[in-house]
Amino acid sequence: MKTTIISSLALLAATAFAAPAPLPSATTSSAPAPTATASAFGLMSLRSGSDIHFATINARDSKFWIGKQTNTYCPPGDGIPCESLSNTTTLRLNGDNLVMDTAVPGGQVVYIGPKGALRFTEAHTNAMPAGSTTGGFNVTQEGSFGEISHAGGFVACSTKKEGGAPYEIFVQVKGFEKKGCEGFDFAAVNVTTGPAWEYI
Repeated sequence: MKTTIISSLALLAATAFAAPAPLPSATTSSAPAPTATASAFGLMSLRSGSDIHFATINARDSKFWIGKQTNTYCPPGDGIPCESLSNTTTLRLNGDNLVMDTAVPGGQVVYIGPKGALRFTEAHTNAMPAGSTTGGFNVTQEGSFGEISHAGGFVACSTKKEGGAPYEIFVQVKGFEKKGCEGFDFAAVNVTTGPAWEYI
């Protein structure tokens, strides 16, 4: 699949990923506050011949979705330049961790829930359900885009009995039990937008 999608994405600008200082992985119910320095990137799913090919992946309700819009928040009246902040989903790689591209103090960490759901922490806390894990992510340059990888592999699972969007994103780790999901290549796409204040 990779050889065909690389040529398909030639129109995207090259994405450069710096090598930031690592953030220790966590297997407990919380994680250290992120201090990512790598370039930010958007998210796209790639699966030839499916309805999720070239689909944008967005953050909403502490989860990641195909077929739902990004949900961000910026507190008005606090002297924060909300009009200059983004409302699109972007992440950064920090060591082997993914973190949300945010301006909110403390940041927001991406983690894998105990049943495999790809999630992110709420602002002002890095608490996560017991059995969740962080780390294990990698982003490699693949021609004109980056590929996000994890040992478990990524799948998109429809929330409808009849199938179709919206799809929730999962990682196939121990505890994952969803059926009828579609595996896909997870692309990291170059972006020019700035960070959001926070994702909700």
